[in-house]
Amino acid sequence: MPSSGHLAERPVAELYYLAAGGGLTGRLTVTASDRSYELWFKKGGPQYVDSSHPDDALESFLLREQLCQPQQLASAHKEKAKFGGDLLAALFALGLMNPNTALQQLAQRGLTLLGHVLLVEKGSFAWSNEELPGAKAIPLGNRWAAYLEQLRKVPFGELQRRMASAMNLPVMKSGGLVPIENLRLTPQEARALTFFDGVRSLAQLIADFPGEADTMLATAWMLKPLELVSFAATPVGVPPPRAAAQAPPVSSPSAARPAPVSSPSGVAAAPSGVASSPSQVSSPSSVVPGPPPAAGVPRPPPGVPGPPPAAVRVPGNPVMPQQPKVSVPYPGQKPSSPRPAGPAAAPAPRPAPAAPPPPRAPVVTAAPVSSSPSSVTAAPEDMKQLATLFETMKKQTYFEMLGLKKEADAAAVKVAYFKLAKSYHPDTVAPGTPEPLAKAKADIFALVGEANRVLSDPKLKADYLAELNAGGTGEKVDVSAIFQAEEFFQKGCILVKARKYPEAVKMLDDAIKANGDEGEYYVWRGYAKFFGFSDRKFGQSEAMKDITYGLKKNPNVAAAQFFIGMMAKLNGDPATAKKSFQQCVKLDPNHIDAQRELRMMK
Repeated sequence: MPSSGHLAERPVAELYYLAAGGGLTGRLTVTASDRSYELWFKKGGPQYVDSSHPDDALESFLLREQLCQPQQLASAHKEKAKFGGDLLAALFALGLMNPNTALQQLAQRGLTLLGHVLLVEKGSFAWSNEELPGAKAIPLGNRWAAYLEQLRKVPFGELQRRMASAMNLPVMKSGGLVPIENLRLTPQEARALTFFDGVRSLAQLIADFPGEADTMLATAWMLKPLELVSFAATPVGVPPPRAAAQAPPVSSPSAARPAPVSSPSGVAAAPSGVASSPSQVSSPSSVVPGPPPAAGVPRPPPGVPGPPPAAVRVPGNPVMPQQPKVSVPYPGQKPSSPRPAGPAAAPAPRPAPAAPPPPRAPVVTAAPVSSSPSSVTAAPEDMKQLATLFETMKKQTYFEMLGLKKEADAAAVKVAYFKLAKSYHPDTVAPGTPEPLAKAKADIFALVGEANRVLSDPKLKADYLAELNAGGTGEKVDVSAIFQAEEFFQKGCILVKARKYPEAVKMLDDAIKANGDEGEYYVWRGYAKFFGFSDRKFGQSEAMKDITYGLKKNPNVAAAQFFIGMMAKLNGDPATAKKSFQQCVKLDPNHIDAQRELRMMK
């Protein structure tokens, strides 16, 4: 990570990648024309984002979202010196703002500001290796989910503008600090990535797949700063060099290249020299030659390969050898035979047409099957794409599998399911399809079917949403690890009730290692830690770090409010204790211990 520089040389998204991918701890300050941003990291995870602009001010946000009243802000300002000068810490500690409702909205504010700072184009940056005070931390969740969630919101027209210089460069997959498996790509984004083959440009891919233009462009733009996508230096579609005697006269530089043609998707289509259909890509004549040799270097005769291309470097991309422009078949299309070296042979006489085969008896199938060759025999690329898609989908939530938001209703689930069924239902597998390909489709359809089954049933969907919300990130984890974590947690609770606090902390540490997404584990560990300090005031501040983090993951943990009340009671703050016990009973009317404490306060 450079200590400072200009955003024209190092975009904010690339700086985010260096900090998150490198597991760094520090503060990234981005200075734009009218404001500055502070983005704090801890071991690569985004912990806090703030802005100097009045419209982004924390106090304005709290009032706008009605999280507190002006008089409460004034009271917190008077007392914040006691809490390290931190306004939020004062609001929480004084009981002027409910952490259960505020933390989630504060995290959303941080994500919104993250989206703003990632899009800053002009300005400067500075990095300092300092750690954010624990009381100020409002973690934004999974570092890559936060990054992708904000960049997906950028409109298509803005993406076109930002990617204009790379539209005609061959786009390819590459490797950086973060494995692609660690990202939460949607099925559509994972599929788009499989087409980045180092031969076709974004302009070609958009022309060939207009219905997926948004996804193609967004995927390339989001993954380029992460070094998972890169571009070759030589544009696709450059006309082949011609001999001087055969070159037609050119009246102006603009006449040397055909003008782009507007496509229905609103993206400038590739020039006429760019292949835009499967037949053009697969024909030997459409192979784009490399750049002409330098002056004084003899040109190799036709059919004789020249020297290998030199390494080239595109700003912002690692050095890589220039990719040869070769013909790549589309999925389901057989590669065309390479042109033989040497002079072209005279065409062989065309054989007489064979007699037509006798008519076959009609075949009855469960569903109409395409008669095109691509639906019968699959190219190796198909199998690779299906395998990649299957592995990606296994790590996604059911909503991500179907390309839906959590708010989607049953009708939207049904539409998404039938759309995927058209491609992956076993009935779409034609007779004669290779067994591995048929199995790959069946495996994918099994995942789609399970997602449809759960999300179509209101009760199952509610349970599934509760599970995701409790975990916080929605990532799939190993079932055995969950069972093991729960066993450690139950033992830790027993040790807390037995007042064996050091043993309880160790047991709860093990539970968090096995399943770090369960907020209740952090809540109980924080309370157990409280009793390990002789200074109860200091112990309370340390315990609140775990409890606050646990509430961020699951704001409905009633035990958290009970523990906050007990710590306040032991530290001589009966007003805060009473409010916390009341909040505990509100979350869990059957919480016996909180009810008992309230009765004792009457």
